[in-house]
Amino acid sequence: MSLTEQIEQDTVSAMKARNQEKLDALRLVRAALKNEQITLGHALSDEESHKVLARLIKQRHEAADHFRKAGRTESADKEEREANLIGSYLPTQLTNAELTQIVDEVITTIGATSAADFGKVMGQVMARTKGQADGNVVSELVRQRLT
Repeated sequence: MSLTEQIEQDTVSAMKARNQEKLDALRLVRAALKNEQITLGHALSDEESHKVLARLIKQRHEAADHFRKAGRTESADKEEREANLIGSYLPTQLTNAELTQIVDEVITTIGATSAADFGKVMGQVMARTKGQADGNVVSELVRQRLT
């Protein structure tokens, strides 16, 4: 079953259970996926869907930060709950230990020795992690390892 089909089924389940918060979040996800499908002009693969979901999660976290700065903790908590719900549809994220191991392997394989090799290392690491790690976390880890 594809990711979009799973989201469709979960939307129907949320409607039947009268879970309004989950339903709202899933409708938002469905709309974002549909917009991306229209933009690309073809049905989305799971990988393309994962990119859309990652973008939505990032938006939710940023909104939550803004709400917290404005003193609106209730709205921030709602955004965080939505981010967690959307995150449940993504592949399991790698732990820091697993990520560190991958970065070290790539650095050894490429023979990277300085910050000048940053781009080469990042490209290889991101290709190997495919949606299982946040790019900002990988970037910071690669910087630490190369300096």
